[in-house]
Amino acid sequence: MEHLPLEAVRPCGAQYHGLLEKTVRQHHEAGIEENLATLGQASMRTLAEALAACVKAGRSTSTDPETDAVALWLGLHGLAHQRIVAPALGWPPDIAKRLVSTLAHLAEQ
Repeated sequence: MEHLPLEAVRPCGAQYHGLLEKTVRQHHEAGIEENLATLGQASMRTLAEALAACVKAGRSTSTDPETDAVALWLGLHGLAHQRIVAPALGWPPDIAKRLVSTLAHLAEQ
């Protein structure tokens, strides 16, 4: 089933955040280092393509989807990390959605 771009970016962001949180936790606990030459490239492409599709469909006001995809990628990484190291902060249940919507410049309709 084909989704509208906006419906694709939010789940992509949520799924990626979940994966990141799990991966960051595992790597943090195990002290594992990744190959830095290719780290995140496929994810970055996926986010940039999804964001560009949102722009094309008029669902994002981004003027630079590739740069905004970098901001989104970094924001999701930061959120995943902070939820692990600061669990007592009292994280709002919709914080990942807010982060994705803001950094991807998603237009609510």
